[in-house]
Amino acid sequence: MRNDTSTIKIENEKLEFKFLEQKMKEIVGIEELNLDILKTLNLYENKKFTIAAELFADNNNRKFSGIDIVVLGENIAGKNRNRILFRKNIEKKSILEQYFEVISIFERGYEYEEIEGAECIKKEKISKEAFKESVASAIVHRLWDINANIKIIMSNDKIEIILPGNLSSGMSEDEYMRGYASTLTNPIIANIFYRLGIIEKFGIGIKKNMNIGKIL
Repeated sequence: MRNDTSTIKIENEKLEFKFLEQKMKEIVGIEELNLDILKTLNLYENKKFTIAAELFADNNNRKFSGIDIVVLGENIAGKNRNRILFRKNIEKKSILEQYFEVISIFERGYEYEEIEGAECIKKEKISKEAFKESVASAIVHRLWDINANIKIIMSNDKIEIILPGNLSSGMSEDEYMRGYASTLTNPIIANIFYRLGIIEKFGIGIKKNMNIGKIL
């Protein structure tokens, strides 16, 4: 059984949490992100930050803790390949900020407005709710000791999210995709995402995500 690597202590004493603090103020209602709150969130213990703290820090320099995004266009006529319209590597910033940046990219590519009578109605090519939950789930369940970023491949009618590493110990792919799994690979990260209203406590909404494509 693999342990939660995000609990391991690190030597870096100069981590900053401005983005996390901003979201905690907006959503949770704290006045400031002080040392006591960092301890409560299990980001600081025995006078040292954890790997989870580094992942949430603005100056997150942990290798392979980012997200690679590729946006594909339509198939080139007569050829079995796609045009790459957009490519971005999101890294060296808080995993929380990465999450919101990915959602922003989704909004630009999959949300549009349609005129119906006198009204302008906002619509989605793919469910935004399902996509948000899938990205959050990928961050919560990925293994951080594997040298690979999360990969997101966006095409016109589907989105694929590829996680580094296997599913949590004791969790089958069927259980994961049906939303019955309660095992958390990274409980510290899951707890913070839960406090911010990004994920559900158990199962993390995987049952709702089937329509966006495949999580590998």
